[in-house]
Amino acid sequence: MPNQKLRFLLLVLLALTAASPASADTPPLAQQRTAAFEPAECTFEFPLVKYLSPGRVGFKCGYVTVPEQHNQPSGPTIRLAVTTLPSTAKNPAPDPLFMAQGGPGGSSLELFPLFMLNSPIREERDIVIFDQRGTYYSEPNLLCPELDELTRETLELDLSQEEADRRSMAAYRACGDRLTREGVNLAAYNSLENAADIDSIRAALGYDQINFYGVSYGTLLGLHYMRQFPHSLRAVILDAVVPTQDSFLNQTARSADRAFKEVVQLCADDADCSAAYPDLENVIYEVMDALNKNPVTIPVTDPETGKTYQTLVNGDLFINALFLALYDPSQLPIFPTIVYNTRAGDYDLLSRLLPVLIFQPTVSVGMYQTVVCAEEANFDPAKMPVQGVRPELVTLMKDSNTTILQVCNLWKIPKLGPEVNAPVVSDIPTLLFSGRFDPITPAYFAEAAAKTLSHSYAYTFPNTSHGAFLFNACANGIAQEFLFNPTVAPDARCIAAEPTTFDIPTPAKVVMTPAMANVLDLLNGKNLRSLAVLLLGLLGLLSFVVVWPVAHFIRRMQGRLPTNRPPALVAWAAVSLVVLMGSVSLVFLAGLVLLIFSSDLSTLLVGVPKAAAPLFVVPPLLLLLAAAMVIVTVILWVKGYWSAWRRVYYTLLALAALALVGVLVQWEMLTVFL
Repeated sequence: MPNQKLRFLLLVLLALTAASPASADTPPLAQQRTAAFEPAECTFEFPLVKYLSPGRVGFKCGYVTVPEQHNQPSGPTIRLAVTTLPSTAKNPAPDPLFMAQGGPGGSSLELFPLFMLNSPIREERDIVIFDQRGTYYSEPNLLCPELDELTRETLELDLSQEEADRRSMAAYRACGDRLTREGVNLAAYNSLENAADIDSIRAALGYDQINFYGVSYGTLLGLHYMRQFPHSLRAVILDAVVPTQDSFLNQTARSADRAFKEVVQLCADDADCSAAYPDLENVIYEVMDALNKNPVTIPVTDPETGKTYQTLVNGDLFINALFLALYDPSQLPIFPTIVYNTRAGDYDLLSRLLPVLIFQPTVSVGMYQTVVCAEEANFDPAKMPVQGVRPELVTLMKDSNTTILQVCNLWKIPKLGPEVNAPVVSDIPTLLFSGRFDPITPAYFAEAAAKTLSHSYAYTFPNTSHGAFLFNACANGIAQEFLFNPTVAPDARCIAAEPTTFDIPTPAKVVMTPAMANVLDLLNGKNLRSLAVLLLGLLGLLSFVVVWPVAHFIRRMQGRLPTNRPPALVAWAAVSLVVLMGSVSLVFLAGLVLLIFSSDLSTLLVGVPKAAAPLFVVPPLLLLLAAAMVIVTVILWVKGYWSAWRRVYYTLLALAALALVGVLVQWEMLTVFL
C-alpha cells in the first residue's frame, strides 16, 4: 500500500469513525436528474471502516441505464453504478468533476470515494464517480472468477510454461463462454461505447457541461470523450497519459526498461544506497535468472480470505512484482532492499508485495481484454521496439503481449476502425500529468497526446510514478487551480521545489527488521486479531487503576482487613510489577504510534530508524516483567497469600501480560537487535 495512502488512511479513519449521521446533511443537488438515473443504496465500502455507510458521509448513489450498444437504443441495456458527492458550497459551480479509473477494468468506486471525501475540489463543485461498463459495481461486470480460481489452484504448483499456458487459455475460454451465455455482447465493451456512457451519465444527472479527470486507461477514455462529445466538456485532466495514436502494449518493454533504469540511477546517485546495494541493475536480473532456474516457495496471503498459500516464485514473477512496485512512489525507496533481500534469501518484503499482484478480485479482466483487443492489439509482439532494452524484459513483455493477443483471437473481439487510433485534435483546456518513474505511461506519451491539444499544459513530477493527482500535494494544487480557471496556465512553480530523490533506507541508517512492517499490516486488514489481543491485554493490565482502589474502598466500608498478607517483599513486588507492566506497555504503544506518524512509512517497512531503535529495548523488558508476574502468581497460589478472589484477579493480570508480550513476539519486536 502506498506510503501516502497509509498516512492518509490513518487520518481519514479517525475522521470517519467520529462522523455523525448529521454529516450526511449535504446540500441537495441543484441539477434535475432524468428517469435514466435510478437512486439506490451505496454498495461500495470504505477500506478499514466497512461498517460505515458511504451514505452517512454524504455520498448519493444509484444507477444510470444505458444501451449496451448506443447505436441500438432500443436494444439490450446495462446499468452503470454512479455515486455523487455533492459540493459543500451554497452555490456550487454548475460543472462537476467526473472521475474515471484505469485498467481497463479497474473500479472507480473502489479507488476514489475515500480520497475525494474531504477534497478541496468539493468546496467548489460536485464530484461524480462512476464504475465504467463491465467493471466491478456496474451490471453486468466482466470479472473472470475462472481466472481467480485458476490462480488459487496453481499458486503452489511447479507447472511447465506449456501447461501454465494451456490452463490459462482454458480459463479465459470458460470466462468468455460464460459471459456470452449470460447475454453479454463482448464486442460492446470498448472505449467508444464507454465514452458514450459518460455523456449518458452527464445527461441523466442533469449537467450541461462537466470537467473530466482520468488516470491511466481513464486518460485514453477521456481522449475519446473529447473527440466524441467536445461540447459536453469544460476542462480535462489526464493523469498518466495513454495517447490514442500508439498502442501502450507495443511500448511495454521500452517503458519498463526506462523505469527500471530510473530507479537504478536513483540508487546510484545516493552514496549510502550505492555502497549498500552496488550494481543494482545487474543484481536485479541475476536474481531473476537464479529464480527461474531454481524457484523458491514463500508464503503469500490472500487479503480477501486471509488464506496463506505456499507460493512458487520464479524469476518472471519476481520481475513482475518489481514492475508493480514501480507504480507506487512509496515503494521506490525500498526497491533496492527488496532486490538484495531476495538475493540473500529473505523473502519477507517480496511476500508482502506479491498479494497485490496475484489477488485482484475487483479488477474486471474481461473488460481489460475487450478494450485492449478492440483498439490496442493492432501490433505484432515480435516487432516491438526494443533497441537498448534489457533482453530479459524483452522476452517477458513479448510473451505477455502474445498471451493477450491469443485471448483476443479466442474471444473473437472485433477491432475498431483505424480512426480510433488517430490523434485527438481539440482546443478543450487540458492538463496532463506524468511521473518520472512511471513504468507503463512515460512522459513522452503525454507529450505525444499534447501535440494536437492546442490548449494544453503538460507537467512531469520528479518524485511520482503512475498517477500524481491523488497522492502528490503539488499535483493536487495544480489541478485545483486549473479547475478554477482552465483558460490560463496554472501556477506550477511547486514542481521545482519537489524533491528529486528519496530517503533510501540502508543498514547505515536503519536497523533492518520486519517489526514495524507487521504493525503496518494492520492498515491492510492483517493482524487485526493480534491487535485485539494486544489491546485486551493492555486494558486488562490497566484495570488495576480501577479495581484495586474500588476493592480497597469496599474493604474499608465493610471494615474488613486483608487476609493472608504476603511478606512485604512479595506484596511490594506484586504491586510494582503490575504498575510497571501496565505503564511501560502504555508508553511503548504510544511510542509506536508516534513512530508511525513521525517516520517515512516506506522506511518502516524495512526497518526502524536508528534514532528510534532504543524504543525497542522495551519489549524484552516487558517479557522480563511478565515472567516475574508469573513467578509472583505461582508464589501467591503456593503459599495461599491473599484471598482466593485477589489471587484469581492477579492471575488474570499475569495472563494479560503474557498475551500482550505474545503479540509482541509474534510481531518480531523482541528480536529487533538480533
